[in-house]
Amino acid sequence: MSMRILVWGAGPVGLYLGVCLEEAGAEVHFLGRRKVLEPLKEGFLIEEEGARQEVKNLRVFFDLEEVRGTSYDWAIIAFKSHHNLAVAPQLSTVQARKILVVQNGIGNEEFFMGYHNCVASGAFTKVVHIKDGVLKASKGGIGLAPEGIVEDLSALFALRTRVAIYPDYRPMKWSKLLLNILGSPIACALNLPPQDYMYDKRGIWLEKILLKEFLGLIRKIGIPLVNLPGYPVKLFPLLPYLPAGLFRRISKARGEKLPSLLADSREGRPLEIGALLLNPLKEAEKHNYPMPLASLIYKILEGTRTTTLNSLYKEYLKTF
Repeated sequence: MSMRILVWGAGPVGLYLGVCLEEAGAEVHFLGRRKVLEPLKEGFLIEEEGARQEVKNLRVFFDLEEVRGTSYDWAIIAFKSHHNLAVAPQLSTVQARKILVVQNGIGNEEFFMGYHNCVASGAFTKVVHIKDGVLKASKGGIGLAPEGIVEDLSALFALRTRVAIYPDYRPMKWSKLLLNILGSPIACALNLPPQDYMYDKRGIWLEKILLKEFLGLIRKIGIPLVNLPGYPVKLFPLLPYLPAGLFRRISKARGEKLPSLLADSREGRPLEIGALLLNPLKEAEKHNYPMPLASLIYKILEGTRTTTLNSLYKEYLKTF
């Protein structure tokens, strides 16, 4: 019998993952906001590796009450982490044997473990965005953990995309955090795409400092880095020592898509700074590890303000 899967939070990531699973033979239900899903209900296109595929007739739901009483093998948590507190008490409404958390950042899995007894973790490494009815996807794939829980889901994903399984979710999620940090928090604080401030040596210097802070924290905690589908994260400790030209090239890896924090800020949506910045900063405090630039950027974003590159540079120098 095919698996029945609920994708809860059907933005670009949830849509892509759900379509992968549906193509593999699963019965997939998409639960999301009406204004996002209604225009796509009858069909949209996925553009990937130079090919286009039409997707039609999605099973979509706009209210949690519509899935009450339906049993699921998996529920995939794909909404942004700032919704966790509001949504978690409603988890009991969803009859799912297992939950997969594919949210960005640190602390989400631990949060949901307080509400469900079988929580797995996913790290999605494709850059996906949807515009004018076309969902574009870059290279990458999905990491899943822990082994022993995710094999059934892995077999379905593997029919469409690259999959890696890890024994422990923490190295996977901390490694994914490095991808989320590159060219995102600073871009949001400056209200500029990475390429617009990395032409300046101060912009590249600050990016390298922020990356060093996160790499240092991961070493301090004692979590090993792991390679993720499409990304040799084990080599990331070398990035701060790359020449400026090579480092700049990294900022173009997401193509035309804005970094998630900057995109959310410009659209007036809440920012995922809890999982991406605050929770790592709490870990840093527990381990007595200073992260002055990350702390400064968090304060800027928490205060919903922006700054200039020169001001950020000078403010950071004052922390010494």
